[in-house]
Amino acid sequence: MICESCVNFKSLKELIASKGKADECKYCYSNTTCLDEPEVFTYIQSRLDEVLTSTEHLSPYEQGMVYECGSDDPHIFPIWEFLGDANEIAREEIIDSLLNYLPKEFHVDDKGNEEHFVFDDGTLEQNDYADKWQAFVEDIHHDRRFFNKSAKEFLDSLFTTLNNGENFDVNAITELPNSAPLYRARIANGRESIKKISESPCSELGPVPKKLAGNQRMTPAGISAIYCSLDRNTCLCELRTIVGDIAISGAFRSVNGLKLIDLKKLSDACKVHLDRLDPLHEGYRNISHAYEFLKDITYKLSRPLGRHDELGYLSTQVFFEYLRVKYSEIVDGVIFESVQNDGNGINLALFPESSSVSKLKDGLDEDKTPVSSDLEKPDAKLYFVKGSIIYHRIDGVEVKSKDSQWSEPFIVDELTRRRFYAF
Repeated sequence: MICESCVNFKSLKELIASKGKADECKYCYSNTTCLDEPEVFTYIQSRLDEVLTSTEHLSPYEQGMVYECGSDDPHIFPIWEFLGDANEIAREEIIDSLLNYLPKEFHVDDKGNEEHFVFDDGTLEQNDYADKWQAFVEDIHHDRRFFNKSAKEFLDSLFTTLNNGENFDVNAITELPNSAPLYRARIANGRESIKKISESPCSELGPVPKKLAGNQRMTPAGISAIYCSLDRNTCLCELRTIVGDIAISGAFRSVNGLKLIDLKKLSDACKVHLDRLDPLHEGYRNISHAYEFLKDITYKLSRPLGRHDELGYLSTQVFFEYLRVKYSEIVDGVIFESVQNDGNGINLALFPESSSVSKLKDGLDEDKTPVSSDLEKPDAKLYFVKGSIIYHRIDGVEVKSKDSQWSEPFIVDELTRRRFYAF
């Protein structure tokens, strides 16, 4: 029998507290809540199977770095070292008994040599969620596009790592006050275009009518949602203007403020929950892999579409639609860094339910914070800010590049690029 006082990990204390009974502890002889030793060891073994990976399952690159180059990353170790050094899982006598309990494959490999492991917390080259993402993209592009059970299961699994997938984690939400301007712009080359936007900026800079809505990053053709930026320069960058273009920008504001899923904060929200766990908690591997995957989710969802990549937006559109269906009652859309502005600007994509726009009623003081009754459309979420129109002539477009004397960084796959190049 093992009691709570003889183990240090919170996961083991919870296990003994929930399944134990009053008895005498084999190790400290206390009469307290205890659990049978084999049951504790069986639980630990199942968790070790999840979080430890044999070095034979490392990628060829990782194996080469360890065995050929002598790298300490990833760190490899025998089972006795992990159990003895992993933040003192339990008292020494229990670890000795556990080592004797674990089957042979934890100690020696198929060749009779000492088995070595790595701690699989999602930082290895094979990440469970990165693999699932690739399968998700492939499935959406080339198999089931509309009624895709596997896509839903993947996204459910991912967002379950944030507050168990129930109410969306507040750590991943950014709130914008109703005073924050939201900028929209259009290219207007020609007298008629300029006149049309100037005379009706609210409708011309507002969301595109459904029948005219084209294929966008977050929405497919036929679905109208409003995209905007928090500054005018980012707004112009997103238009991908060329020298000589005339663009017109204007500002909108929300009536009651906006709550937005912040793609940059998803990993931070996941980390909050990960920090509550130790490596022997059930589900630790799942959450740790999700945390590492979510660090790159902004890039995966906002990177530019290739010139000939007609299907490139499918995965982001499904992702956005999933969030809309599941969370549109509590948030208004998503917020993310602008790739076009080198990450220095912020973009928003509002769900269609939050994309309705109205003009202010005539005679309303521009300095007044309006309420629904002050709008021509009382149910609108946004309103156009009178006097906010600015006309832009594009005199130059700045190009930033990453340069190399070799072509390899630009032709290798993403994984190889991360291994060898700072690109």
